[in-house]
Amino acid sequence: MVNPTLLNSPRNFLLLFIFILLLEFLLSLVYVLYSGAIITDPLILLYPFIWINSSIFVLLRITPINMEIPKRLLAFSFGILYFLLLAYLGSILDLGHIFHGHTVANHEFGLRVVFSSMPPGWAPSISYSGNFISVYALFFEFIGYSSLSYLFYRSVLNLDRFVFSGAIGFFSCVSCTWPLIGAHLSSISGSTLPLFLSEHQSYGFSTLIFITALSLLFWNLPKRDF
Repeated sequence: MVNPTLLNSPRNFLLLFIFILLLEFLLSLVYVLYSGAIITDPLILLYPFIWINSSIFVLLRITPINMEIPKRLLAFSFGILYFLLLAYLGSILDLGHIFHGHTVANHEFGLRVVFSSMPPGWAPSISYSGNFISVYALFFEFIGYSSLSYLFYRSVLNLDRFVFSGAIGFFSCVSCTWPLIGAHLSSISGSTLPLFLSEHQSYGFSTLIFITALSLLFWNLPKRDF
């Protein structure tokens, strides 16, 4: 965790963010040199780092929480549920093979983590094929959905009146439901790696939706007063 006192001025905030960008650049350079990944199009690098760095920016910009842990637990449970919904609608999380009639004989089961041959920001990709659930997550998607879920958790703490008023209150909160709709639209546009690499417009659309969702959730949260 970043010490809050380090971010008490615009200068410190800017210096920290520049340091993070430089660190990402150096790590990406080392990764490309030693992983064997071949970069043929700068857009392949642009999209994931928009997701990652915009997430870092808003998480550093909002103020820390000053609330007792028991009061956070219910909001935290809502945040976990929100992440699971985002993951499912965004095609990161799916039902397992027994729900699709697959067996060990005709489908690969187990956990797989891929680092090599993937551009920075995409790796590591994690896939898991199981009986009850299946997971396929690219690194930047996991970071992006995690940040949206944290912002939703903070929104619950600040706007808990709509949460406890029932489902109608939840779905009337545009900033909370739009990321769910956007995640589903992004999965429809195509989110598998081969399609992503061949059709930039599909991930350009996904990135636009993500930035919009992030901005909506970030908008009403308390921010650092420099």
